Amino acid sequence: MPTSSRSSPSSRTPHNYAATVERNRQEQDADARPKIAGNLPDLGRYRSIILGCPVWNTRAPMIIRTLRTRLGD
Repeated sequence: MPTSSRSSPSSRTPHNYAATVERNRQEQDADARPKIAGNLPDLGRYRSIILGCPVWNTRAPMIIRTLRTRLGD
């Protein structure tokens, strides 16, 4: 049975589009791995995991790389 979970950055995301794009550009330039707020759910029982996110500045937010690193890519 499909389930869903939401992961969020530990620091607040700007509500302004231009500020969000600029933050993501800075994180991309720094190859940043933003911290995830809270704990990740136990994903060991799943064969497949589908990640979804908005795309800013032509690439996914850097928190997706944080998540992939924590999950073992």
